[in-house]
Amino acid sequence: MKLKLLLFLWVVLCLDVYGQEVKPNKLDRAYHLYYKALHFQNKQRTDSANTYFLQAAPEFAKRGRYTLHAVCLSNLAKNYFEKGNYEPAKFFIDSVLATIERRKLAKVGMSMRPLALDLSADAYLWKSKIVEKLHLYDLAMQYANKAVALRLQVDKSKPSWKKLADAYLNEGKILLASGYYYQAAESMDRTLKILQKNKSKDVVTLASIIQTLADNYQKIGDYEKALEYLRKATQYSKDSAMIALNWHITGLIADAKGEYDSATVYQEKALNFWRKDSLNNLSHIAKANLNIGISKQKSGLFDAALEYEQKALQTLEDIPSEQYASVLDHLGVTYASKGDIDQAIHYQEKALAIRQEKLHTHHPEKAENLLHLGDTHFTKKEYEKAKKYYEEALNIAQKSLKENHPTTASIYSSLGSLFKEIGQDSLAKEHLLKALAIYSNVLKSKEHPYIGKIYSQLGALAQKAHNWELAIDYTLKSIKVYEKVLGKKHPAVAEDYYHLARIREQMNQDMEALHYLQKAMTALIPDFEDTNFLALPSIEKTLSEPLLLKVLDSKARLLKKCAVPNETKVNCLNHALAHYELATDLIEKMRNSYKSEGSKILLAEYTVPIYEEGIKLCLQLSNMLNDKRFYQEAFIFSEKSKAGVLRSAIADVQARKIAGIPDSLLSKEYELREELHRLDKALTKEEVSKESADKHKVKTLKAKIFEYKTKYDQLIAHLEKTYPKYYDLKYKVSDVDFHELENTLKKDKKKEKLTLVEYFVGNESIYIFTLSEKGYHVTQLTKEPTFEKDLRAFRGSLYYKLEKPAYDYGIKLYRKLIEPIENLIVGKNLLIIPDAVLGIVSLEALIDAKKLEKKNIAIDNFAEMPYLLKKYNFAYSYSSLLLLNKSEQTQTPQHDYLAFAPIFKNRTRNLLATPMSAKKSTKQVSESDLEVLPIDLNENARRDYQEEFLNPLPATEQEVDEIAQLFDKNKREIFKGEKATEGALKRLDLKDYRYIHFATHGFVNTQNPALSGIILYKQNNDKEDGILHSSEVYNLQLNADLVVLSACETGLGKVIKGEGIVGLARSFLYAGAKNIMVSLWKVTDTATKELVVDFYTQLSRNRKMSKSEALRRSKLRLLKDKKYAMPYYWNGFVMIGNSL
Repeated sequence: MKLKLLLFLWVVLCLDVYGQEVKPNKLDRAYHLYYKALHFQNKQRTDSANTYFLQAAPEFAKRGRYTLHAVCLSNLAKNYFEKGNYEPAKFFIDSVLATIERRKLAKVGMSMRPLALDLSADAYLWKSKIVEKLHLYDLAMQYANKAVALRLQVDKSKPSWKKLADAYLNEGKILLASGYYYQAAESMDRTLKILQKNKSKDVVTLASIIQTLADNYQKIGDYEKALEYLRKATQYSKDSAMIALNWHITGLIADAKGEYDSATVYQEKALNFWRKDSLNNLSHIAKANLNIGISKQKSGLFDAALEYEQKALQTLEDIPSEQYASVLDHLGVTYASKGDIDQAIHYQEKALAIRQEKLHTHHPEKAENLLHLGDTHFTKKEYEKAKKYYEEALNIAQKSLKENHPTTASIYSSLGSLFKEIGQDSLAKEHLLKALAIYSNVLKSKEHPYIGKIYSQLGALAQKAHNWELAIDYTLKSIKVYEKVLGKKHPAVAEDYYHLARIREQMNQDMEALHYLQKAMTALIPDFEDTNFLALPSIEKTLSEPLLLKVLDSKARLLKKCAVPNETKVNCLNHALAHYELATDLIEKMRNSYKSEGSKILLAEYTVPIYEEGIKLCLQLSNMLNDKRFYQEAFIFSEKSKAGVLRSAIADVQARKIAGIPDSLLSKEYELREELHRLDKALTKEEVSKESADKHKVKTLKAKIFEYKTKYDQLIAHLEKTYPKYYDLKYKVSDVDFHELENTLKKDKKKEKLTLVEYFVGNESIYIFTLSEKGYHVTQLTKEPTFEKDLRAFRGSLYYKLEKPAYDYGIKLYRKLIEPIENLIVGKNLLIIPDAVLGIVSLEALIDAKKLEKKNIAIDNFAEMPYLLKKYNFAYSYSSLLLLNKSEQTQTPQHDYLAFAPIFKNRTRNLLATPMSAKKSTKQVSESDLEVLPIDLNENARRDYQEEFLNPLPATEQEVDEIAQLFDKNKREIFKGEKATEGALKRLDLKDYRYIHFATHGFVNTQNPALSGIILYKQNNDKEDGILHSSEVYNLQLNADLVVLSACETGLGKVIKGEGIVGLARSFLYAGAKNIMVSLWKVTDTATKELVVDFYTQLSRNRKMSKSEALRRSKLRLLKDKKYAMPYYWNGFVMIGNSL
């Protein structure tokens, strides 16, 4: 405000003064003010100087001294620039140029022309600096060029080599900041020549320019010239600060030449010097830490790299500068190397956003960032995205760099790998050879890691073409390079040995393959040297966990083939089993180390085949040795494959509760997590709009998400370091304790007999594990190609009330899923742990084919149909480990019943991003359509429905009222109609309610599970949007024994192999609910009301009754009612939980 007032007063003083003629004797006041300003300027009191320059400038203008007027304005511009106030600086420098132009001071023949040209040149120089700070790089270069041109005109009349050198130096710096390294070198070389020709005594400036040239030639890729300039710099100055900068640049050159240990030594020397005066060297300290991290990453020391890169990040705090972006980008590279792909993308996208805002359109650092993002998406097998990023990177590199540049070669190298993967082998070879030619020319050596990488890539290309000898030749050449420059312990060396093993395996040379796999293993473990094929390392210290996982998997597969001489088949299989067991431990370790849930889910999907191979191997050993103990081992593999991400998330929640963390920190963690969920929800909803998305809003949200996620990650890292108990509990590896599991199952069902049935759906087989008083059993079945289609068709036939398909598929799936294990079932209680797509169906509507054989029942006689509902009590869980690790109630709920029923009496306006329907679709579905129906069947209904309104749910009001009568009026709370808002829910202490009931509309989003939700009433003045999304549920704090979602499709979500169904149900379990009743499709509100009211009635009559049994009895009651006998009405609801 003060600055604006000063500017206003100055403009008023200057108004209409230019035409006034005043006699010279009235200049005393102007000169007095001017000299006062200079006095304060010399004392570096720029605020005081500015005050007097502002007063002197209009005084000089009034008296016709326009050059001095311009000088005052110029000083004001420089002072504001030095303070970082670029807009006022630009205003004053523009005023200088306007004064010169208006008064025609630089016109030929004018007495003041030389001085005016000098002022103009100076003004354009400063203007270029100002607009460069405003990131207007093209303008900055234009003004810098103008400054040079004007300075050359000045020199013709009044030589000033120092100012000309300054103009060239400024031009060079602007070009360097814009990423035009080659042109920058030319300008700085001119500067240096001028200074040397005129025998400048300013050794500090000379040394600085030479150092900058050294750094610039390092960026260009001319490393010998860069080192030559560094040697010259030391001839001019022995200043310690300059020497430290020399070490830093030498480290950069060493890193570029592949000498990573040497690079680290130089950076550490520079870092040690800069730490002595840390407050004045924060930027330098961050640079050194970052570059040590980069060299560590290239050396294969990923954990050490993260440590240094995080230090660099903390040093820079959250300043969105170009340097900060560089740290983020390389953090992403390191996270990608560790397999934490989504975390890598999180950092690299933020880095790119900063660089797009701060850097020139064609800056090489943007090309590097785009290349890294492409590599990360390539690792994720998202080849279209990778190609897009590579092409953008190449476009920038070709405009700002020469073809013969390492960055261009790196892009060609990555494109080569991409083309190989998408089947364009000739293009792959072309790009790899281009990269090789550039590297060979620039690096002046064939012994560089980049050269080794190209050999490795060419080997992989030859392997794909089954040109074994060429593949082996290239890969061995790569290993030779890598071992010489990187040493024998490095992931790149291990990767090549792994590739050699795969080649030998394809050549049916299994012994040689095992030999190379063992070498790969020794290359990955620093303290492991055992060459025995059967030896296994500790996984505590591993250079690359993703690669070790691939090696363990490949070794186990070869050992299963018994490729080791003098070993019995059983011994080979036992060793293979040991490898698979170590692999599953490694998977747990990797999952726990990943920061991003997306990375954990990717890991789960990738590792399913490993668990399946472990199961198959256990059964093979069991059959060979007639030893049923291997059934338990097989069950462990199955269990570890399930809901790993959910299990680790719940373990984290439980650890926070009992680790002794202060309430203040827990509150901070909660607040950060809540804000992150809110921002994620807003971003996801905006991005769903695609073309209509508000780009500025998306950008702002992403920036906020990054800010809060960084704070959250830092807080969690602090908690893990400060509270060891929290760390130990959070990362404790969960093992299946069979004795404890048996006791838990008995306890959950009191005296009733119970059978646990767990499914594992593999690629070729279905495995069914049963645990009861009859012991452990594993049943292996062939998986027909149509299995998943049959499940979808069965579900669709029930939803669309297609009697014949429902009947046929009900029998078919019974014979596949239940009949083979029915003789192992003890009692009527079944605890089902489904796998993947099995979670989209409820098994109660399967039909007992054996009973059908005894009597003839019409397919529309639903009441008499022998559904499994009549025979068994079904309950569901995501994993038996969740049953074993369930948390105890931290407090006893004081209230029994909480209900929300918006009712929507007035067809409330729907504010959903995706149109919702509250009624069943009228779309006709044929039997041939059933196998391809989407999981979220109401997707069709949404397309048919008027988008603006939700259908009323009048029966839900009766539903919650009737249920409420079952509870003490002092221990119940009901929110109906306009009171049933999202805000009202979030204001309650939800930990204080035993039963929480939602009677409303619900919807599922299978592409973005976080956007699945239940709809509450939206008040116009409520800051909430009226939708309780799945992402928000995670942040609720529940202690409920049961949550009932009396809404459609609340049991569905995205089916993820290795994790199960990700949706609303799992979010409530994470939030603290012990059990949850959900629906698999939309049922009419009247039928729902009948079932749910009866369910609560059953529980109230018999408090010892299990929730699943109460639900079963309610379903049986509907089955007896002709109006609701079809499975469509009663089979949609299921009970899922950790305490049934």
